[in-house]
Amino acid sequence: MKTINPWTINNLKTIRIRAGYTQKQVAELLGKDMENRLSRWERGNAAPSVLNLFKLSKLYRVSCEEMYPEILARTEL
Repeated sequence: MKTINPWTINNLKTIRIRAGYTQKQVAELLGKDMENRLSRWERGNAAPSVLNLFKLSKLYRVSCEEMYPEILARTEL
């Protein structure tokens, strides 16, 4: 059985749209050459660094857990 990478399942695109941002706007706020990275994060092909994860959390005004609910589910003891 194939294991699903918890970074693959995310709500980044939904949350970005709900916050009223385009990918280009978020990329400009995060820094140079980020639009391609943001697209890869939203598709689940890559994961943001911890620093960028917190930046997104602050920008979108949501918790990291809300962006990546699968990771929260895997941390339950």
